[in-house]
Amino acid sequence: MKKQFLLFLALTFLVISCKKDATTQPEITTPVAAETAIKTTKTECYRYATKNDTIALTLQLNDKNASGTLVYAFYEKDKNTGTYQGTFENNILLADYTFQSEGKESVRQVAFKIQDGKLLEGYGELNADGTKFKDTSKLTFNPSMPLTKLSCD
Repeated sequence: MKKQFLLFLALTFLVISCKKDATTQPEITTPVAAETAIKTTKTECYRYATKNDTIALTLQLNDKNASGTLVYAFYEKDKNTGTYQGTFENNILLADYTFQSEGKESVRQVAFKIQDGKLLEGYGELNADGTKFKDTSKLTFNPSMPLTKLSCD
């Protein structure tokens, strides 16, 4: 009878210990599709170039967010080189451009519009310190210096 009782007791402990292990196992969940969605960044390059003047822009798009590099190199003027961050909506890039010119860092707002496969720079009335457009809905886009899309290689 002692053997049967010990056997019963051993089986009871075995069953209880198996149940504890089962309840302490981590819960496995599958990720939600929105959490695992990979955002893709699209990169495009544009350039306007003549014998003496160049504007080069790299456009990196991630949904409506836009960023990249921008260079203005005009004959007999100081070269501006910098980066920008902003938005891209309705084929219009509106961004804050942080650049170096004459050894000084500056920030100003820039606008470009994709029209007929070209990138046109936007102009408009500026605020008092000349760093932001007063009304972005009134911008005009200059077709005289269109930036052409090219390979980013």
